[in-house]
This record gives sequence, structure tokens and C-alpha cells, in this order.
Amino acid sequence: MILASDYPLLEVFWTIVIVVGFVIWIYLLSVVFADIFRRHDESGWVKVLWIVFVIVTPYLGVLIYLLVENDGMDKRAQQR
Repeated sequence: MILASDYPLLEVFWTIVIVVGFVIWIYLLSVVFADIFRRHDESGWVKVLWIVFVIVTPYLGVLIYLLVENDGMDKRAQQR
């Protein structure tokens, strides 16, 4: 049983920050994967390389994909 004295308020805030960060991370990952699969301007091999890059280096891969393909993602989202 968890008592209030065993789980101070700062720990609750820290747990909330971690959970919200994890949810945001899952959302970004799903957006990146959806954009990779929806692309028609790239070949299958380029898509495979992006997917492998995102899986092997998750944080760096998603960050680089969002920076490099930002304009393309925006245009594809507007077309959809």
C-alpha cells in the first residue's frame, strides 16, 4: 500500500511528466511511421532505410526525420 508520506508531491509530478513524455513520444513515432508509409515520392528502399534508422536510433531518428522532411510532411498533410 502506498501512503502519502511514501510518495511525496514532487514524485507525483515527476511521474506525470514521464507518462506525458512517453505518450508524446508514442504519438511522434506513430506520425513518423505513418508519414513514411504514405509517401509516394520515395522508393521502397528509402522507406526501409528510414524505418531502420528510426528503429535503431529512435530519438535521433525521429528528430532527424522531423527536421529533414518537415516541408514534405506539411504538404502531404495538407493534401490529405
